[in-house]
Amino acid sequence: MLLESQIGSRLLSRLSTNRPHSHGPGTTFMSNVMFTRLHTRRLLRDCRNMATVSGACSSDASAYYCSGPFRFQFRRLILDTGKIPESDLILRDRPFLIDAGEDWFPQRLRAAGAPLAGQTHDTEDFPAMFHVEESLIQDEHASITTCDDAICEAVRPRLSAWAEACRWFLDDNLTKFGAIVLRGLPFAPSSCYTSEEEMLVFPDFLRATRYKMTSYVGGVTQRMQQNDDEVPVYPASDENSKVCMDLHQDNTYWPVQPAKLLFLYEKPADVGGLNPLLDMRMYLRALREAARDDAFLREGLDRLEREGVRYENWYPDKQFDNNNFVSWQKGFGTDDTQEVEAKLVKEGFGFEWVYAGARGGSGSDGDGIKKQELKGLRKWNVLSPMKTHPVTGEHLWVNMVVSNHASYFHAHPSFPELAKTSYSDVRSTEDSYPYPFNIRYGGGGEIPYEAVLQKLRKLAWELAVGVKAHAGDLLVIDNYRVQHGRLGYEGSRKLWLGISLD
Repeated sequence: MLLESQIGSRLLSRLSTNRPHSHGPGTTFMSNVMFTRLHTRRLLRDCRNMATVSGACSSDASAYYCSGPFRFQFRRLILDTGKIPESDLILRDRPFLIDAGEDWFPQRLRAAGAPLAGQTHDTEDFPAMFHVEESLIQDEHASITTCDDAICEAVRPRLSAWAEACRWFLDDNLTKFGAIVLRGLPFAPSSCYTSEEEMLVFPDFLRATRYKMTSYVGGVTQRMQQNDDEVPVYPASDENSKVCMDLHQDNTYWPVQPAKLLFLYEKPADVGGLNPLLDMRMYLRALREAARDDAFLREGLDRLEREGVRYENWYPDKQFDNNNFVSWQKGFGTDDTQEVEAKLVKEGFGFEWVYAGARGGSGSDGDGIKKQELKGLRKWNVLSPMKTHPVTGEHLWVNMVVSNHASYFHAHPSFPELAKTSYSDVRSTEDSYPYPFNIRYGGGGEIPYEAVLQKLRKLAWELAVGVKAHAGDLLVIDNYRVQHGRLGYEGSRKLWLGISLD
């Protein structure tokens, strides 16, 4: 049996053999660094594979990655279902959770790792949780930098090593598990984002992963960027803390939706605030089974696939913004209507500017004449409810049919005028209530609320799981494979978000 120390010695020996000592003709420093990086990664995979052969990899398996002089162990943790207070898991009659008062709504959220009644497939791997431990390789041949010049100038080598090892680990494992919690990373508090030697700064960490991070522009919730950086970091949501959010994938209405979401729990909520997770492989299987026995649901799903999903958004002008939701100026980060129009046209949205007394200026219809006082912006687009996973090629249920449906506002503390009415009693037409967002069939028809929408919502909450986060946890979500949500909370919370397109 190969011992870990033997594996490490073999690795270092082979690294020293491959280490470039000089730059010969036609050989650049960067090519040598890349050569070393690729071999380091491959050799650590060899290390993990040898451990597997020797029987070390099981339900508590470890994976090892090296970056420069640092060695990182990703050790599998068992999900502890007993650490979540029962009150945090209660769903039925929970305040500000849409439809929670209905008799059919699930009584409680299932704790991650707990068995799911009636299911035979394994649920213990979702989400996967790993503790990350760092050690220094005591060998002069291992002190090879693994970051390029630009990254090394911007961040400390140790931070770059952490980010690189985490990137490799996520590339190897995220599509397998769908959602991964990394515990043990030494992140600095957001109040002191400085170059402390022993702490990781979240925006710098994201930059060093080399993921294609992007801004949250044209969104439908309140979310203000927290740093002046080309790698933007946002609070997970600036919504009222009482609000419960339906399970969803982020920004599926974008032409290219985010591929990964990286949530840093600097400080979990004092009370409540669980972020439920839903495996879309499991959901799609269950949805197809339910539709076989329900003609109304089957007809609704067929129509969604045939016509697509119409995402509608209403952004009031800032002079009419009562902070209930998002003005067009806040949502697009500009006061320039032409800049907004150019972005919407480029990304394939239909739109129109709405003025007091009349409409005018449309991306696809209207006479283009601006009349009276600007009230706001209406935009829409139509997309398939199914998308192909960019890595695995799976055809998955990827949309916001439930979470962006206007029924959401009937259980929202900022819309008390809707609290005592059902969505079945109020329709989001152009002449009725101006919901900030809504979902329709692609042709503009109303999706039956009781026959389709409520059944989709019920199934999602039945299959979702809750995980108790610790301070410093990094939750990484495959935004095609997994939906996430939020239950209301009390007290303070600091939860940061980075959005990746790759």
